Amino acid sequence: MARKKGTDLELVVAAIEKALDPDSIVKHDQHLPVLTSIEGYKRQCDVVIYSGSERRPMLTIVEVQDRNSSVSIGTYDGWVSKRDEVGANHLICVSRKPFSKSILEKAKQQGSRVSLIELAAGIPDKLPLGFINIYYQYVNLMVIGELIVVVMIPMSYKDKISPDELTSISQIEWKKKSFKNSDAEDISIHDALLDVFKNIHLEENTIHTSSCCVSFLQNKELILFVDTMEHKIPILLKVELNNYKYECNNFPMDVAVYRTNGKGDYGWFFEANHKSAQGPISIKIPIISHEESGGYMMLDIISDSPFKFTYELTPIEK
Repeated sequence: MARKKGTDLELVVAAIEKALDPDSIVKHDQHLPVLTSIEGYKRQCDVVIYSGSERRPMLTIVEVQDRNSSVSIGTYDGWVSKRDEVGANHLICVSRKPFSKSILEKAKQQGSRVSLIELAAGIPDKLPLGFINIYYQYVNLMVIGELIVVVMIPMSYKDKISPDELTSISQIEWKKKSFKNSDAEDISIHDALLDVFKNIHLEENTIHTSSCCVSFLQNKELILFVDTMEHKIPILLKVELNNYKYECNNFPMDVAVYRTNGKGDYGWFFEANHKSAQGPISIKIPIISHEESGGYMMLDIISDSPFKFTYELTPIEK
């Protein structure tokens, strides 16, 4: 299900901050008590970081603004006030847009108690985009009309089963069944159709709407068998889609930098926002440098959509 706007960016920040300090405890969307409140009021914090030792614990709150406008001076002052109300040692302010000169000046006056992080779009300082690129691909088959599945039995087997068995096989709800594919994995009729459409290589970044008829041949797209009293009967299926939509989109993801003001890049995240035929999809992949190997480490895949979908990582062959 879709989350509150900006929540996925908060999860990106939480993942990067945890990776930067693995010994810390990082929690998302926390309500901390106001220390001076008699009634027990609490303040919501986007991300909370617990670090330091048991004798000298440190509390840091992180506030994230995911908007197309810069953080206002009033919003910044509110974050500083929240930090003090909950007794936090440090405040990290994260924004999509650059901070104003007035906020830069006020943050400097706070010393180490405030850090400003800009999620800057564009070419990172360190991340070698000539070597690392992440692509987004969305493929879906939406059956709008009726899905008709006709069972066919090879002629060589028809004299080996009785008329009652033939009738029984024909009446099975094939649309709802799953089968073993050539890799011995469970696959549904829909998934099998999706694989067929992928192999057709229809034009990308286009929604195709049409009708078609597909036959699944034994030992190719699907391996189907039905056990009778005496035989294991191979089954061929003929699937008719009276009306469908097939969508395939593939494009490089944008990259943004997790950049601390005046201190360089701390991390990066790739992101894609796509308006599919079923609804909007947002994908974000946070990355940090891996000091031991000298390479890079993907921290998570953070997705947000009003409908369920699956994703997988696959190498791109050129």
